[in-house]
Amino acid sequence: MTSIGFVSALLCDRFGCRCVTITGSLICVISLVTSSFVNNLIVLYFTFGILFGIGNSFVFTSGLLITPQYFTKWRSLAISIVSGGMGAGILAVGPALQELVDSLGWRGALRVMTAPTGLVVVLGLVFDENNTVSESPPDEQHSSARETREISQRKWTKNGTSVEFQRFPIPNQTDEGAEEQNKSKVQLKNNGVYLLFS
Repeated sequence: MTSIGFVSALLCDRFGCRCVTITGSLICVISLVTSSFVNNLIVLYFTFGILFGIGNSFVFTSGLLITPQYFTKWRSLAISIVSGGMGAGILAVGPALQELVDSLGWRGALRVMTAPTGLVVVLGLVFDENNTVSESPPDEQHSSARETREISQRKWTKNGTSVEFQRFPIPNQTDEGAEEQNKSKVQLKNNGVYLLFS
């Protein structure tokens, strides 16, 4: 399955993740139905081993590629969940398949598995190719974090005098004024009079 992952990625770039997901799901369904009627082991290698692997690769790769379009802050977690979903699915489906094989035989088990596999077509229809989360490029994000400081405030009252200290965003300076960027501007509010220190 992973050996043709690069082909799946190229197809996703060319035709979109939705189209590749639906195609992969249909290939898996055809593979399962065809394999359930096969009487030759060599043919089963092709119908189930190769054909199902191709369809599964299409579905898995397009799922990985579409996920970053929906997340920014939790992107790495979302991709981890999608990646771990295959392993979790194997653990969950394995015992269920064994029960199906014991009760219906392997041919019947393959036919029953076409139903949940076909549901992937419906899930693929939900993919929104035009969904792009607005964000600044990584370089801008890091430079923005360096250039500004988070605003913080502290207030207290003593003898009827209200005092407020506030940190303001400070623009990033050039190399000559690098020492200036660590200074914070403090605003003192004393009886309605604002004094600004740097």
